Amino acid sequence: RDGLFNLRSALLLLILDLIIVSCISLASFFALLTLCHIQKLDKLSSQSRVLQSKLLITLCAQTAVPVVFVYIPYFVVLTLPFFDIDTTGISNVFNAFISCFASADAIVVILLI
Repeated sequence: RDGLFNLRSALLLLILDLIIVSCISLASFFALLTLCHIQKLDKLSSQSRVLQSKLLITLCAQTAVPVVFVYIPYFVVLTLPFFDIDTTGISNVFNAFISCFASADAIVVILLI
């Protein structure tokens, strides 16, 4: 603020950014791990394996929508101004992204059914 470094804001921003990145990373890791284990199971029938894989892909698609339409825009809009990077133009685009989140989530569910 006013060209001065604000330690409290920096720590808060760092903590929130770490939370967002760690949540996305953990979710991606566990989805890949689950998919690998579904493919390796011997006691699962081929039809059940296909259904479980489709369900996991559907859940991953539903998880990707908030990441793309909410988490990434908030991450960019909150982080870039801290480094004195102008986000006036991009924040308008991201406002549209955030506004489209509910409809995009519904579209993904409808397409995957």
